[in-house]
Amino acid sequence: MFCCIDCNREYKGTQFPLAASSVQLVPEQSPPGQESPLVLDPTDPAIEPTKEIVFKRSRVQGRERWTPHGLTPRGRKTITVCGLDRPGLLTLYADHVRDVVRPKLQPLFDAHRSRDVRGVHKAWNTAVRGLLHRARPFRALSHDAMDVLISAPIKERYELRLERPTP
Repeated sequence: MFCCIDCNREYKGTQFPLAASSVQLVPEQSPPGQESPLVLDPTDPAIEPTKEIVFKRSRVQGRERWTPHGLTPRGRKTITVCGLDRPGLLTLYADHVRDVVRPKLQPLFDAHRSRDVRGVHKAWNTAVRGLLHRARPFRALSHDAMDVLISAPIKERYELRLERPTP
């Protein structure tokens, strides 16, 4: 599994937690065998990371913060083992929403204020392509921020569908 140097070296290291029912592989065996890892492998097509970890918005000392929350035991263990909730990453997440997500959504809000239905749909499609394309960093964070920042009445009024990004 690919991850940043800090997540791998400083946090995960040699940790490879397994579910209690797992049987650890012996050197001659091919994975996965009877192992059930408790750290997400985003390259595994059977795993949908966005169903295991979500980002929630809060305010800390007046500043917006986006924090990962595990929805499953595997999601929670991944956050802990990889240090996905460490201060440096929390700052990076907040910066991403402020500097990337919000500017991409601004044309949608402007079109909504102008009652420009076509403009809303055009801005929506542009934002979805620009933020949720599989090559974009922080896709899950972008998705969760879009879901929070665009109110339910706006989504309903314009029939905007926000699908979770797939691996």
